[in-house]
Amino acid sequence: MKTVQTECGQRERYGDFYRTWEIEPEGETSEQILDECLKRFTNPKPYRDSDDSPFPDTTEFHKRIQYGGDKWGDMAYYFRGYYTFTENDGKYVFTKVEPFAD
Repeated sequence: MKTVQTECGQRERYGDFYRTWEIEPEGETSEQILDECLKRFTNPKPYRDSDDSPFPDTTEFHKRIQYGGDKWGDMAYYFRGYYTFTENDGKYVFTKVEPFAD
């Protein structure tokens, strides 16, 4: 797979920090590409819990941090961020988002 980083930084003042890669597959499945992205572009060691992936996807992240969720009020979980993974015209886009923390 070929990867190109297309974004690195805040989109607005006091905004979240985005790192985005565009991935062109070379015969890999979407699951293989996602696994490779999680290995390459996230750092699991400081954040890994026994029940969590290093960076949850956006749906899981927002479900767990909302009021009543099992990570409600857990700032360590919140500040590690989340990822999105989408397909766009035969290419994939992987984005890692880290909440604003200045």
